[in-house]
Amino acid sequence: RGRTPSFAMTWAARLKNLDWVLLAGVVVLSVLGVMMIYSTGLAGQSERSLWIRQMVFLAIGFGGLVFFAYLDYRFWRRASAALYIFSLALLLLVLLLGQGIRGSTRWFALGPVNFQPAELAKLALIAILAKFFQSRAGMLQNFRYIGLAFLYVLLPAALIMLEPDLGSALVLIGIWAGLLLMVKVPLRHILYLILIFALAAGFSWQFVLEDYQKDRIATFVD
Repeated sequence: RGRTPSFAMTWAARLKNLDWVLLAGVVVLSVLGVMMIYSTGLAGQSERSLWIRQMVFLAIGFGGLVFFAYLDYRFWRRASAALYIFSLALLLLVLLLGQGIRGSTRWFALGPVNFQPAELAKLALIAILAKFFQSRAGMLQNFRYIGLAFLYVLLPAALIMLEPDLGSALVLIGIWAGLLLMVKVPLRHILYLILIFALAAGFSWQFVLEDYQKDRIATFVD
């Protein structure tokens, strides 16, 4: 009879399937980042501990990488709705109880670190939209289902704009647009969306965006 594989054997098998090229890229970028932060510490005493804090964050991040890499991907489908609702609740709560920094209220102060709910909202949006598009793959010929998917973006994006945080709101829209390119959507729907986006961008530029937000967009384009 076959024996149940041990914990070590299971992990050894999983390590073989790890994307080592991607991991190597992450490690190289992380090391370069720590070197750059360390070099800034040479300018003064107050900056010399920043690279140590960065190393702590990298260790935590690497632990998270290992955990999520071996988490059954179907977990995200089951947890997508709860994760999405939880992220909306945090976005609302941060507006009421969050820490204000330089005119923006985006963070919760958790001891020595700040937590930004907008980052969790990005992950939640990917999970809920993936589930939506997978379950309605045959319905995307109808444009209203694409509009319905955008409602998942509109709720967190509106809360994030109230913080205000234009960059994170645009990232959420980018996530939605990127996922649309990965599903079978008729080309005419893509053209409709480009037209709608162009009209919305022109309206926002004239009547919605603040001057400093316009400056940031102009700097990014230039």
